[in-house]
Amino acid sequence: LSIQARQRFARWPRLLTEDVQHICHDPNQRFCPGPQGDELGDPAGNVFIINLARRPEKLQRVLQQLEQHQLSAKIVSAMDGDAVRYQNDVEALGARILPGYDAGHVNHNMPFTTGEVGCFLSQ
Repeated sequence: LSIQARQRFARWPRLLTEDVQHICHDPNQRFCPGPQGDELGDPAGNVFIINLARRPEKLQRVLQQLEQHQLSAKIVSAMDGDAVRYQNDVEALGARILPGYDAGHVNHNMPFTTGEVGCFLSQ
């Protein structure tokens, strides 16, 4: 596991400039045509892509798609669940499991997988 992933985990929920990459193909992009776009929930420039730093091949595929379709987006460095070393790491962040949630991983003494933690903290 990279030191970078552990550092990103330690500063959650703060985002630094280096955690966000701006891709701008169309600063005025709209997804819902016509004047009712806002009423329909058009995200306009609020498109976010969450990417794990250790998965550069997935990021490259997304960058190709953005280019191909001339879409703008903000790429945010995901929280890597593998940066979780101890249950106390998660508890120190104030994250708690919902009552009745029972999908823990059998290979460790945590009520959820590290992947679930990473997904939760990345949103």
